Amino acid sequence: MPKGGFKSIVGLKSGELTVIEEFDDNDRGRCICKCSCGNIISVNRHSMKIGKAKSCGCKKYICKKTREKSIEKTLHKRFGRLVATEVDKAMTEEKGELYFKCTCDCGNVVSIEGKRLRKGINQSCGCLRSEKSSERLKEKWKDEEYRKMRSEQSKKTNEKYWGDENERAIRSEKVREATLKQWQNIEYRRKQVAAHGGDPDNMNTNKSRAFNSPGYDKWKKDVFEREDYTCEKCGKRGCLLHAHHKNGYHWCEKDRVNLDNGACLCKECHDKFHAIYGKSYNTEEQYIAFLIEDFDNEENEN
Repeated sequence: MPKGGFKSIVGLKSGELTVIEEFDDNDRGRCICKCSCGNIISVNRHSMKIGKAKSCGCKKYICKKTREKSIEKTLHKRFGRLVATEVDKAMTEEKGELYFKCTCDCGNVVSIEGKRLRKGINQSCGCLRSEKSSERLKEKWKDEEYRKMRSEQSKKTNEKYWGDENERAIRSEKVREATLKQWQNIEYRRKQVAAHGGDPDNMNTNKSRAFNSPGYDKWKKDVFEREDYTCEKCGKRGCLLHAHHKNGYHWCEKDRVNLDNGACLCKECHDKFHAIYGKSYNTEEQYIAFLIEDFDNEENEN
């Protein structure tokens, strides 16, 4: 029995340990415990009472073995589009779980918990979800009712942020005038050409419209498919369509085959745009202003 009339803790359980005997060791209360694995060890009495002592050490060994098995099952294995290349030590220490650095087929590198990989919860860096969302959106746009609903939403948004017809017309005209005024400044044009990958010292040669850029045909097809072969202004479908560069083809070299720089317009709307803004140094700001002007005209006709 421990000195000082302490209450006996024989039979107390903490984790895998059970107290089978207690005694004094130089006035430090200690007890003899039996582990579930069969080992018998001496443990501090207070550690047993507060539940700090959990096992004879076998659990740490088991955890280590489990960790090694998890690494063996995961490392250098493929999970969907991901390949686990190495253990992410920083994330493992921070989260307390085993994390792996994974390389996606698209080239991105992400850190993902091992058990999420093995259970199939994570199969890409996020690109797979984006592609599926894009496919679902394309299917939605094939529905005429959905297109009408989105058209109504766009009108409400324009009314909210651009005000009534007169206010929109005034703001649109100001944007157009400001853009044209900027592009009359040769230094401004040189900066824009340089910022978008063109040669500011040889701007005339950038104008050669060879349309032989690698991937141009695919870019054109992707623009049409993204808009479901529908003019973004008038909404015509199944007519002669043009793939328009928001930032001009001849000066914005780095965005020549960038899908975000493409717009789908029918021949009439495309000709109308260039009749207003010309065919040199066109910008995305001009295109946005043109869409707003077109929206105003539609409402006036109605």
